[in-house]
Amino acid sequence: MKHLKQSVATGICIVGVVSASPSAAAQSTYDCGSPACDAIQVDPYAARLDAAWKADVTTPEQRDKLAAFVTDYTDGKFIDWKKAADAYFSWRNGKPYVYVEPESYYARQEREYSILRKQVESRILGQLVDPDSAKFEWPFGFINGSWKPDLFSKRISGLLTCGYVNSKNRMGGYTGRMTFAVVINDGTIRHLSIDSPGSELNAMLCSKARLPPL
Repeated sequence: MKHLKQSVATGICIVGVVSASPSAAAQSTYDCGSPACDAIQVDPYAARLDAAWKADVTTPEQRDKLAAFVTDYTDGKFIDWKKAADAYFSWRNGKPYVYVEPESYYARQEREYSILRKQVESRILGQLVDPDSAKFEWPFGFINGSWKPDLFSKRISGLLTCGYVNSKNRMGGYTGRMTFAVVINDGTIRHLSIDSPGSELNAMLCSKARLPPL
């Protein structure tokens, strides 16, 4: 087998064939049988490509194209099997192939959370003496959990996070950064509290909440 690989790579065949076609070269360079077979146990898209490669109905041209797509979506040692499979089967089905990167889970969460942040900011602005001067900070992401505002309050469940707001008072000076805590459930603010100047209850509880930093 090693001698056969070497002869194919140099374009000389030791079994009587004058030259090797591209498809023959592509099919003879994979010890496990296909460009995807090493990954079939860990990636379903690799398994699909491996099955397509080994199918009796797959032509040499289709195998060459499959190998080309795998190469296109190889970055160093990482192969994006999903993109390679999408590209190959789209091409094989005769559809024009344009890959559109789907919105990632984190991007989708960030988009949805930005709506929640604006909702919270709107509620807080309604409680400030000078809302136009408000400066917000959102250092944490949301987590799904519960919040107990104080010893005598019931626990409130939902998406929760903490942030900071600073705004001017009636004297025209900034009060200083105040910590706020919010819990949102089904798009509704179930709890919102802001530390008043000199109070650090929310600051203390937020520090213990293990909120993920942004």
